Amino acid sequence: MKSERILGTFLLTVIGLIILAVLRPSSPNPLEDTRAREAWFFINKTHQDKKYDCVILGDSRGLRGLSPTVMMESLQDLDIFNFSFKAGGMNKEMFTATENLLDSNSPRPVILLAPTALAFMPEKTANSQYHEYLHKPWDQVWLYQNVPVLAEWFQPLSPSLFFRREFNIQPKKSLCQIFHAEGWIESDQQPHDDLSDLTATRERMSGHLVDTTMIDEFMAGTAAWTSRGITVLAFLPPSYPPRIAAENRISQFDVQKFRARFEQAGGIWLDIPQDGFDSYDGSHLTADSARKLSRMVATACAEVLY
Repeated sequence: MKSERILGTFLLTVIGLIILAVLRPSSPNPLEDTRAREAWFFINKTHQDKKYDCVILGDSRGLRGLSPTVMMESLQDLDIFNFSFKAGGMNKEMFTATENLLDSNSPRPVILLAPTALAFMPEKTANSQYHEYLHKPWDQVWLYQNVPVLAEWFQPLSPSLFFRREFNIQPKKSLCQIFHAEGWIESDQQPHDDLSDLTATRERMSGHLVDTTMIDEFMAGTAAWTSRGITVLAFLPPSYPPRIAAENRISQFDVQKFRARFEQAGGIWLDIPQDGFDSYDGSHLTADSARKLSRMVATACAEVLY
């Protein structure tokens, strides 16, 4: 009898949890509703088994700015994956991880790099987001890769959610994100930030210079890849031009010298316009502009590859 009561209590608890998970209310803040999907996205990204013809590497501007699906509309014979990360660093560790995703049997292996001044900051060598998801416990990795719906059902629920829904309390800014399996985060924020004030950018960048050792590693990696027959392409990801200019000036990131060294190492630089794109925060492109950029980059790649 006792064991039957325990079993009955357990089953009722499980049923109650499932009902709560299925009927759980959505949050006024989109970020709260996508935490499980974000975890699935980055676990999937860092624990890839599949190999690709073309791998994209960049920081958050590459992460939110390039859609492989859109690019493959023009590059139909290439299977493309976006391996960019938030606060991603351009160093030897990430170059090795990127190459590991390339299909060794691809007739045209391509690596597409999206360098920024911020990707060469000394602290970016930690590649914190990459390591955070790379070293998740094995059972968590298994869950997200095999039964992600369970993780989404049982993601943490804030006690204040019901209060905020009842009184329609909205966040001051709402960042909407769609996580695509091919490595792109489609994003937009409402309302958009006031981009005209660069005070915060200047204060944050003050005293921060690009790490020349990381740039040397970037060039050495490019030379090593090209020597093995890998086509290495690069471009400067556009955003809000005045902010990009401030970052480059303060960090002493000379794009023209960087480009010259890259081409000397065997890489091919893509001339992508820096104007004509919409950014919601001065750093990252809106979804529509990201698709526009993806088409432009794909067209530039096609001119080189075909």
